[in-house]
Amino acid sequence: MKIKNLITIDNLHSLFLLLLIFSIPFLTKLLTYIIILWLISGIVLYIKSNKTRITKFNTGIFFIILYYIIVGISLFYSENKSEAYFDIEVKLSLFIVPLMLFLLKKNYESKNNFFLLTFAIANVIATLICIIIALKNSISFSDGFTFNDTVPGIYEDTNTSPPSYFFYSNFSIFKHPAYFSAYLTLSFFIFIHLLKEKFYILKNKQLSYFIYYFSLILIPISIFFLQSKAGYITFFILIIIYFITLSIKSNKIWHSIIIPITIILIALYTYTTNSRFYYIKNALKQKEDFIKAIKNKNHQYLIEHFGIDRVSLWLITTEIAKEHLIIGCGAGDVHNELNKKFKEYQLNNFVEKHYNTHNQFLETLLAQGIIGLIILLCWLFYPFFKRHYYTAKNYLLLIFLTILIINFMFESMLNSISGVIFTAFFYGFFIKNEYLN
Repeated sequence: MKIKNLITIDNLHSLFLLLLIFSIPFLTKLLTYIIILWLISGIVLYIKSNKTRITKFNTGIFFIILYYIIVGISLFYSENKSEAYFDIEVKLSLFIVPLMLFLLKKNYESKNNFFLLTFAIANVIATLICIIIALKNSISFSDGFTFNDTVPGIYEDTNTSPPSYFFYSNFSIFKHPAYFSAYLTLSFFIFIHLLKEKFYILKNKQLSYFIYYFSLILIPISIFFLQSKAGYITFFILIIIYFITLSIKSNKIWHSIIIPITIILIALYTYTTNSRFYYIKNALKQKEDFIKAIKNKNHQYLIEHFGIDRVSLWLITTEIAKEHLIIGCGAGDVHNELNKKFKEYQLNNFVEKHYNTHNQFLETLLAQGIIGLIILLCWLFYPFFKRHYYTAKNYLLLIFLTILIINFMFESMLNSISGVIFTAFFYGFFIKNEYLN
């Protein structure tokens, strides 16, 4: 009898949601099947428990759904239909996930912190696995104990440190380092939120505190290992803003000076000592030459001399976007348009590696034009103009959106399921309670 009581549609739906949340740091393709199970159970639960309830309008949900509709409309004027269909399929979660979370928001109220904890713990487990594997690859007992974290191979680039098992993509075995850094940054603030809420992971409070503080130490170390420049920028900016705000609210003004200065010094040390920033420092040292190359559209020189391919990608994307300014070239024709320009500038390496724009704002401008970009900006920035998202219970949405905005500047996050499901789930999860407080 007790087992039958446990197997309810509500519990089953919550189980699928927990599985989905826990799987985000680990899985990619299999996430689609988990989402399907969660959606089917969610539809049944909604029909069963919300037959007569009228759900209030939510502006944020409207904007993100409208964005997906604009992406879908761009299918009709795309020449490459197969790629357009694929893009629409990848972005489908932007439509269905926030909508489902909003429709069932009452069913999640009592479980919100538990869902957040599940995501944060999943990322800590993923990090520990990455560290264990990095240690396994670095330690050898064949000729006694030796530790060598350098990945074997011959590397042409002598300006940066040789690849290490503890750095960048060699360390991040589950996800792209930029995405994993974004996940970890959000997890860091989730742990802070749970500590403030006194939401304990276990009945033993001391052990719960140990897990929380251990995670808060482990996450910054892991972000350092991941060596994502977007990850560094995001984490440092959010930490500075958070502690300044906290210090002002608590009337401890000296905290708002000492802590940010300490963080800035750590950031400067990371910038000066980390070889990942070599080419940026080189470009700043030769800024006149760098700016001249940009003005002359000398992309070969920019890449070979300065080693910064994103600048060329952004310039080329902007150049193409001017030709399709209002409605864009269509979701399916982005790569075709980029490849034409790559060949024109003899950037054959870009063609071979199927480079995208590495900037979600420019990607949207190119694909859906100024109309798509405006709608994208609306759903990203709309919550910053709502007062109640600055309260102690709702500030995580603003932190999450800041993570997205910074990462959107460096990655086309909505081109992959890892970026889409992270965006769709947490946008819907945090914004669904717009009218509850």
